[in-house]
Amino acid sequence: MRILHLFPYSPIPPTFGGALRNYHLLKHMAAKHDVSVLLYGTSEDADSIAEGFHLPGERIRIVRRTWIRNHWRLGQMYAMSTPHSFFHLMIGRSGRMQEAIDEVLAAGEFDIVQTEFTPMGCYKLRTAAAKILDAHNVEYHNHLRMSVHANSLIRRLWYRRETHMLKGEETRACRQHDAVFATSARDLELLEKLSPGVPKFVIPNGVDASYFRPNGQAPASPSLRSFHSLIGRFPA
Repeated sequence: MRILHLFPYSPIPPTFGGALRNYHLLKHMAAKHDVSVLLYGTSEDADSIAEGFHLPGERIRIVRRTWIRNHWRLGQMYAMSTPHSFFHLMIGRSGRMQEAIDEVLAAGEFDIVQTEFTPMGCYKLRTAAAKILDAHNVEYHNHLRMSVHANSLIRRLWYRRETHMLKGEETRACRQHDAVFATSARDLELLEKLSPGVPKFVIPNGVDASYFRPNGQAPASPSLRSFHSLIGRFPA
């Protein structure tokens, strides 16, 4: 199948949760399908993706990051003057990305367009391809919890605004896709309330069994001596 994969950032290096999930999804897709990649990043990101996933350079399209990612406080102030959440503006929305998506879809036919993260789900996908949104998180619910536990009134008010905006944005993102992936049954339940009727599937995060595998050595029996030996390796 021909797949267009949309990312908000490079999955290389896979050093945190979102990047790890994206890395392994792209790794398995690229091994079995004809994959093109479109993401925010730099030419160095394009080079590392081409090398890491054995993709031809012409199948990788880079869009320059928005200024908000480097100027959070100004971005938060700017978001207050818009009908969007700051999180949505920081991760996803930009006119340059919409233009790039339009150009890539106009230049070739795809069977699937898979988008990572709900803020990236804001774009119009003018294609007959199946549109899949990999939600990763339910961001409005994350911000709702932060609005309850924030340690100042200003932060609580800020997170409440983000919660309200994100809930609408995530609802629209889910409804304009043909299917939605969630990482847990709880997330699927929350997303179903936003967009009943849109097919949803749990694709849980896992462990790279080719990396984390037994080395053939028998595990040492637990004891106070082995515990003290382990502690002794670390400086006081």
